[in-house]
Amino acid sequence: MERTIQKRFPVGDGSWVTVDVYGEPDAPGLVVVPGAMSDALGWRAVATAVGAWPSVAVVNRRGREPSGPMTAAYSLRTEVADLGVVSTGSAAPGPSSAGATAASSPCWRRTNGRCAR
Repeated sequence: MERTIQKRFPVGDGSWVTVDVYGEPDAPGLVVVPGAMSDALGWRAVATAVGAWPSVAVVNRRGREPSGPMTAAYSLRTEVADLGVVSTGSAAPGPSSAGATAASSPCWRRTNGRCAR
């Protein structure tokens, strides 16, 4: 699966988050939130290998190029709000702070790991 597009989402506080979308850009898919020490590019091999979903969206969290900066009010709540903006169907907890972000998402908790819209 090749990267189809890169989407940019305004997330408040004058910042933005970019998402690399692999596969069908408007189809429901898997959302990957890389941990604190990685970015979307580091997860490209995983995104291209996933075949069970029509699309895979890999989030470039704030502070990682080409997403916007972390702002003064940055916190775990900020990460959860950002995830809510870019969520396309399912959240996949990853290691470290990415797992905390996904698991803290109200959508994740409410549906026992299945985030449907």
